[in-house]
Amino acid sequence: RMFPTQPQLLRPSRFWFELMAMFTPLLFPFLVGRCRPEPWVHPSGAVWTTRVKIEKCRFLEGAGCKGMCIGLCKQPTELFFNRELGLPVSLVPNFEDGSCTMTWGEPAFDGDMA
Repeated sequence: RMFPTQPQLLRPSRFWFELMAMFTPLLFPFLVGRCRPEPWVHPSGAVWTTRVKIEKCRFLEGAGCKGMCIGLCKQPTELFFNRELGLPVSLVPNFEDGSCTMTWGEPAFDGDMA
């Protein structure tokens, strides 16, 4: 191939995942609402700050429909970042309180909530 299909700058590493978690709350509030980075325990046992808690998702609140959340936000976002950019990310919506957790560096589960 003449041109790369994935960005050459972004590599799947803790550094980039933490950078993505730092920039997500700065760049996405207009789309999803207020959000903040949170630490979590990575399967390696280390504490990573690559999780972003979306306090009350505007998309979920506006759509008011679980199917639209899964079909128009969760799955397309996970597919784009995981397959197209090679950056593992998982989104876990909480339909009870309207929040969502986005975790950079954690691959999406196949068939998750589908």
